[in-house]
Amino acid sequence: MISLNAIGKDTRHTGDFCIWRPDGSGDNLLVIFKTSALLIIDGNEIIVPPDSLIIYKKDTPQYYKTICGNYANHFIHFNVTDDDNILDTVETDRLITSVNISAVEELLTILCRENMSPSEHRRQYADMLIRMILMKISEGGGAAAAAESGYLQQCGGIWLRQAAGGQDKSQPVLFSDGVQKAVRGQLLRGYHFCKGTVGAVLPCHHCPAR
Repeated sequence: MISLNAIGKDTRHTGDFCIWRPDGSGDNLLVIFKTSALLIIDGNEIIVPPDSLIIYKKDTPQYYKTICGNYANHFIHFNVTDDDNILDTVETDRLITSVNISAVEELLTILCRENMSPSEHRRQYADMLIRMILMKISEGGGAAAAAESGYLQQCGGIWLRQAAGGQDKSQPVLFSDGVQKAVRGQLLRGYHFCKGTVGAVLPCHHCPAR
């Protein structure tokens, strides 16, 4: 099982911000860099680009700092029980630059919200959402990210059902970016949207883009 210890989204620092933990943080740490930074891994200095990340295991030394006077990141401190092998599915203790960051950030936003909720299932939600984040990271970027983007665009186009010749025909119709963003948000909740003949946008589990 995965348990959440601390989380931060769009955390910002100025000046000579530096993290130096020679013995690690005592838990696992996911850091997503939103600005360039200096990272030291195995004694090697690396300039990291924005939207790259690293997953530190609990005993791995952690060293990263700002290089431009302004620094921003997302982070998750978490524990994983010994009987859970989720960390074996992702690369750890090295810089990862090929990942669908937008998908990870959508899940991170939900995790932040659920962590602040009074729900009695908050711990279970944290376990599932961190697990989804790690799985998303394991998928990498490139073709996987492009395929997901294409799927979301198709869903964002929303399907308009039109009656023709006594039968329903479905054709994709492009909507505004605002509507598409709303659709993406609903997809995370397991819904798909279609635009019915009455003109109302309603949750739908049966439209042809499903």
